[in-house]
Amino acid sequence: SSSEYPVLGSKEEIAYNPNRPDQAKAVESTGGWIFLLLFPLLGTAVVVLAPILFIRSSKRSQVIKNLIQIGNKVSGVIVRVKSVGGPKGRNNYKIIVSGTDNTGIVQEYTSDPVSSYADLAVIDFRKNPIPVDIYVNPIDPQRYYVDISSMPDLVSLSRDALIQLAK
Repeated sequence: SSSEYPVLGSKEEIAYNPNRPDQAKAVESTGGWIFLLLFPLLGTAVVVLAPILFIRSSKRSQVIKNLIQIGNKVSGVIVRVKSVGGPKGRNNYKIIVSGTDNTGIVQEYTSDPVSSYADLAVIDFRKNPIPVDIYVNPIDPQRYYVDISSMPDLVSLSRDALIQLAK
């Protein structure tokens, strides 16, 4: 069935049984079939991807929890914000933090991606340094966590509030 009716006088492709010409029907376009397949395909993608993304998120949460418990806490300050792209209208950012590790060497640490208006929230970090905690794995210093969750301007303000903060 279709919600579209042909315009009087328009041409339609008709398929019929040559032995019984009274058995005929209009040939349907493939658009209807594609539309019918779209929903099951999207549903299948969600069913497959959701557990995978949930497991990845859970593993990262466990790593972060472990680093906070056993890691060496290093204090640092934000030195720059790097845009790493994102969905329309919003960018993802990584916050770059500079801190002195336990050996006395100044290192740069990169946060996990932040889906926010981070560039506005930390716009004055050069004038007013913003402290950030970093948790470094004592055995493998390449594994660390930049704790930006304590930055309320970054995680809880709306876009309008951040614009006001930037003024």
